[in-house]
Amino acid sequence: MFENVATSSDKRAPAEDLIGFFLANYDAMGGHLEISGGEALMRQDLPEILARIPHRWAMTSNTLMSTVIGRLIDTGSVARCVSWSASWHPCSGMESSYERGVQMLANAGCPARATVVIADSTIGRLRTTLEFLSGLPLAGMNFHLDTHGPADVSHLKSAADEILGDGAVYLAGPPPSGKLCNRHDRLMAVGADGSLYQCVTFAYQDIEPVGKVSRSLLLSELPRRIEWCDVPCMACCDHVKHQA
Repeated sequence: MFENVATSSDKRAPAEDLIGFFLANYDAMGGHLEISGGEALMRQDLPEILARIPHRWAMTSNTLMSTVIGRLIDTGSVARCVSWSASWHPCSGMESSYERGVQMLANAGCPARATVVIADSTIGRLRTTLEFLSGLPLAGMNFHLDTHGPADVSHLKSAADEILGDGAVYLAGPPPSGKLCNRHDRLMAVGADGSLYQCVTFAYQDIEPVGKVSRSLLLSELPRRIEWCDVPCMACCDHVKHQA
């Protein structure tokens, strides 16, 4: 995308190139930007980039870097944040930093949803994690079954069910099989409140939810999106872990 363009020493595209690309492709992107992968807040100029583009945006972050969060608030960019998924790592020992970031977002009118990864290394801390997160000004909690290890996560789901009950919606899990979307060949989307949508763009804009998920489920139990839609987007249609 940025071939033959000079980059900074860390190999990331310069801010001006990113801003130009986002502005030129605003319509093609459906006016939406998904910020995830690695740790987005490590990019120190992110607040300034977002301040110069009109896109709505969604963030997935560990939410530990309060200085960058503060600049997102100060620049006014956070007003266009449609969802913030605050990933909590129970073994990190960073409770104070996480709590500070979550509190700052709540005070700015952008409460985050916590995402808790349920893995072999964290399942023993799930009760303690729930106690910690329940005291924070969050919009809710998501539970993500770790699929980076063994393909079979049924033992994690069973252990979590004993603590969370039958109403929990687990994100991820083994991929489903079935009929594919004839445009993007991707999955349907489920919002953090359990609403089911035909794609990510519909989920973020709360357009025509298909139904409601009210039981414990894995990604493999979701139907595939079948109908083609004409909503402009370049989003990767996938299982949504954000507030719809």
